[in-house]
Amino acid sequence: MSKYKVPKGMYDYLPEECYIKNIIEEKILKVFKSSGYDRIETPSIEYHNVFDYNDVFPIEKAFKLTDTDGSLIILRPDITMPLSRIVSTKMQPSLPLKLSYLGNSFSMLADDYRYREFTQAGLELIGEKSYTADAEVIILAIEALKASGLDDFLIEIGNTEFFRGLIKECRLDKKDEEELIKNVDKKNNFAITEVLKNSGVDISLTDAITELPTLFGEDAIERAYKLVKNKKSVDALDELVRIYTLLKSLGYDKYLSIDLSLLNSMNFYTGTIFKGLSRHFGAHILSGGRYNNLFTLQGTGNIPATGFAVGIKNLLTALTASGNTATKPSCDYVIGAKKKYIADAFRLKERLIKEGYTVNYTFIEEEEELKKFAAAVKAHKCIFIEK
Repeated sequence: MSKYKVPKGMYDYLPEECYIKNIIEEKILKVFKSSGYDRIETPSIEYHNVFDYNDVFPIEKAFKLTDTDGSLIILRPDITMPLSRIVSTKMQPSLPLKLSYLGNSFSMLADDYRYREFTQAGLELIGEKSYTADAEVIILAIEALKASGLDDFLIEIGNTEFFRGLIKECRLDKKDEEELIKNVDKKNNFAITEVLKNSGVDISLTDAITELPTLFGEDAIERAYKLVKNKKSVDALDELVRIYTLLKSLGYDKYLSIDLSLLNSMNFYTGTIFKGLSRHFGAHILSGGRYNNLFTLQGTGNIPATGFAVGIKNLLTALTASGNTATKPSCDYVIGAKKKYIADAFRLKERLIKEGYTVNYTFIEEEEELKKFAAAVKAHKCIFIEK
């Protein structure tokens, strides 16, 4: 194994890309701050039981460590759950509570679109259950992508309760239910039909569920109303209509699409869900939704919450492919000096920095070498002090 390689699924950001990454992060955090979301930071290492929630974060996918007292600790696979820990144990806030974050998360497993260490910027709106809270979070997802420089993207919106209403009517056992969810998420119509047929589900329900993969686009909600009668599914459609109508009235409809087959993690979300997509990247660049069973306040039980996270590397890749990224600026000045004039060079550097310039003192003691260096780094001006 070469000592010059990074472990599988890890990534180095060289100066140009690191500059763009930092600019993107700053712009997204500015969007969050401008809407009253206070930034919070959590440790990279947590006790494993912080993530013990409905099999959403399986322990086999986490980087595991043993603490000095023998306790099992892990590198965090997510930042929402640590925020839930903090709200439950260290905060008694006035609700609604608005928090944001920027940090790295980790996974033992990697794929074509996700590294084993990945940066996420996100926010949580805690303590408000109205559809207007979901609308604000979706608006901020749109504004964050716009602020980053991405102008060719779509936010797909669904609602987990629409599908839950159908599943409840089917009365499937847990195994068949999990298989059905997996195949609906993959839009595998043949497999969906097989699961329902083998479980003896009524033909009208089978027809409704096999229609799910087609329920996207402008008329998705209208078609969905004709397929379902149970209250849970109808209520979910009603809420989607309210959210979409509000966002459309604010001019955001050009960024929106309805997708009722969108499930994300059914064990995690409890209502509105959404994903951000761009034609310049092969997977989602952000995801989020409502999770009303995560956050708790001591003595009060669960409180509603909604939020989202942006995958910074995925967003950076999409921006680069679109050709819409910033360019790392050249240095304003490079300075070199003969040995006896080094103090003069440092004084000049200090003065120019105070005037707002970027200055690179190079330690070069020959003028021709300094000129070559200035050309290589594309510096605007070159100053050599020799007398």
